[in-house]
Amino acid sequence: MQEPLVVEFEVRAAPSHAFEVWTRRCATRWPAGHTVSGDPAQIVFEAQPGGRIFERAGDGGEHEGAR
Repeated sequence: MQEPLVVEFEVRAAPSHAFEVWTRRCATRWPAGHTVSGDPAQIVFEAQPGGRIFERAGDGGEHEGAR
């Protein structure tokens, strides 16, 4: 098993806004070279235990990246 990746930094925003941007609009800042498709329309974080992180392509196809 691989150790979890931990990234920490401070932002000047309300926690709810920072979380919204980080999880719901991450396709706007995620480097294309770090994606499966190279150009995701959306990156989705499922907000439940065992939820997936996946890319959704413009044609609706999904590429799972993590759980």
